[in-house]
Amino acid sequence: IVKAYDYSINGNVQFNATNFRCSGAVFTNCKFSAGLYFEKLSIEKGIRLWECSANILSFINIDVPSYSGEINSDNSAVVISKTDVSELLKFTECNFDRNVSIIDESQVGKLFFGTSKIMTGRFTFENSIAKGVFDIEQVDLGGEVRIQNSEMRSKVRSTNVTCTNFVFLDSTFKKDVWLWGGTAKFGISFNNGVYEDDFTIQAVKSNLDEEQGSTLTITGADFKKSCTINYLDNVNKIGGGASKIFIQPSNFDGGLSITGPYSSTNRDFILKEIGRAHV
Repeated sequence: IVKAYDYSINGNVQFNATNFRCSGAVFTNCKFSAGLYFEKLSIEKGIRLWECSANILSFINIDVPSYSGEINSDNSAVVISKTDVSELLKFTECNFDRNVSIIDESQVGKLFFGTSKIMTGRFTFENSIAKGVFDIEQVDLGGEVRIQNSEMRSKVRSTNVTCTNFVFLDSTFKKDVWLWGGTAKFGISFNNGVYEDDFTIQAVKSNLDEEQGSTLTITGADFKKSCTINYLDNVNKIGGGASKIFIQPSNFDGGLSITGPYSSTNRDFILKEIGRAHV
C-alpha cells in the first residue's frame, strides 16, 4: 500500500499499469494543481483521498476487487473525504467490490459516474457540495444510491441505473432532478429535503412482488416547483411501477402528479396507501 502525505504537485499525475503496482493507495493533504488520473488498473484494496485537492480526478477502467480496513475503515473501495475536485470527478468503465463514498465536506464541480459496477456496495454523496452537473448513467449497484445532508447546486441526472434504492435525505437541490429508466428494486424515498426546481421520475422499474414489494416514500419534503412521477415513457415504450406509495406531510408548491397505470409485469399500477400531503 502506498501512502502519500503533504505533497503539492504541479501538472497532471497519471497512474497506470506501467507505473503503479500497489495493492492500495492513501493520499492525505495532497494538492494536485491539474489532474489526478487512474487508468487501466487493478487496485486490490482500494483508494482513499483525505483533505486533498485537484482540478480533475479521473478513474477509467479501474478494478477494485477487495478492500482493506487499513485504507478505508468502512471497507469501501473508494473514499473521497474532505476533498475539493474543482472541475470534474469521473468514474468510467470501473468495477468496485464495495462502496464508493464522497463524504465529509467534499466539494465537486461536475460528477460523472458511468458504465460501471459496484458489486455489493452503494454509491454515497454525503455532507458534501455538488456544483456542476451530477450525472449517474448506466451503473449497476448491489446497494443504494444515497444523497444525504448535502447541497446539490447542480442538475442531478440518473439514467438507466440499477440499484436497491434511491435515498434522498436531508439535502437541498437547487436545480432540477431527473431519474429516468433503470431499476430501484426496493423503491425510492425522499425524507426532509428541499427541491427548488422541477423533480421528475420517469419509467423507473421496481419490485412489484406483493410480499417483498417496492415503496415510493415522500416524507417531510418541500417541493418548490413540480413533482412529477410518470411510470411510463411513451416515446421509448418502457415503464415501471411501485407496489406501495406513502406520502406523509410534505409541501408541493408546483403540484404533485403521479401517472400510471403501468408495470413491467403488465399489471395495473398499484396505489395502495397514501398518507397526508399538502398538494
